[in-house]
Amino acid sequence: MQLNCNYDGGSIDIIQEDKKRNILILSPKQENGKYSNYYNFTITNNNDLDGTICIKNLKKMIYSGKQEDNLIPLFKSKNGDYKQLSKTKTSMSSGDLFIKINRKEVIEISSYPRYTIKDLESFLEKIKNKHVVIQDAVLKKVTIGSLSNKAIVVIARQHPGETLSSFFIEGMINCIASKLKPSDNTCFVFFPIVNIDGVRNGNHRYTNGYDYNRMWHTTGIIKEIDYIKQELSKINIDFFIDVHCDEITTTDYIRNKNPKIRKNIKAIQVISEPSKLRRFLRALIKQRKIIKFSNKSAREFIESKYGCDTMLVELSLSNPDREKREKQGYNFANNIIEMERKKCKK
Repeated sequence: MQLNCNYDGGSIDIIQEDKKRNILILSPKQENGKYSNYYNFTITNNNDLDGTICIKNLKKMIYSGKQEDNLIPLFKSKNGDYKQLSKTKTSMSSGDLFIKINRKEVIEISSYPRYTIKDLESFLEKIKNKHVVIQDAVLKKVTIGSLSNKAIVVIARQHPGETLSSFFIEGMINCIASKLKPSDNTCFVFFPIVNIDGVRNGNHRYTNGYDYNRMWHTTGIIKEIDYIKQELSKINIDFFIDVHCDEITTTDYIRNKNPKIRKNIKAIQVISEPSKLRRFLRALIKQRKIIKFSNKSAREFIESKYGCDTMLVELSLSNPDREKREKQGYNFANNIIEMERKKCKK
């Protein structure tokens, strides 16, 4: 069998290869001393013998709260969607995952759907028009509406393995590009993929040892964050939305402090902000990490600097349905547009 992960968004390590028995033993790569939740690779089995893939260390991943059924990865189907491998092809033993590869089979296997810069470029090419301004400097920046109006800023993929957020962003941009009116007193500014190197290298949370969402207090370390802060200084920012994915929960949710804003969001459930103690304990118990509150998240940094409303969107990584995520993003953006119109009428 031949393994290939030498492409954008590809990521896996080979531990051992047994060519005689057509067996490959693999492991997710390590990030900051822990195994990454994201992996993606393609197997070509040119042999006349069925092969076996064994993926180890799944229980040692950064977010290890998954049940064994949820550790079964996805494969890329002929129509480009990612679907869970059937139980006839997979089995678990002592925390190791075994995948049967049929003879003459070529298959792309992934913990989460792969979404790269090329996917974003392909999408933007389809929706580009005079109302949608696309800039390509340090990052892709998408502006819809006049920058003379107050701005709603949306970012995603600070954590590169949270790939479902990109489908959600596509839905948002599609909605806003079709529904935002010149009379609306607002514009939208998107930075759809913040962590470019991490997306390219197939990382999950960390890139070069950094969690981008905890680097907003710095200057001169993360060029993408420096660029976003520079661009935000040029506009009248009114609202900031940071889109993420949650590896542990099976439900989607939003966090926002403003009850008036929460009242208008119907596409996703809005839950209250947890205390710092609850956040600390959740991270320690479920995610096995210690939050340093001195390093503000993007949302906390923007909120303190600009005094604007902010929102955290968390999409469960348990549902990889691309169409559902796009529709969800579309409906969410429609809620935001209607909310802004109500504010203007008052």
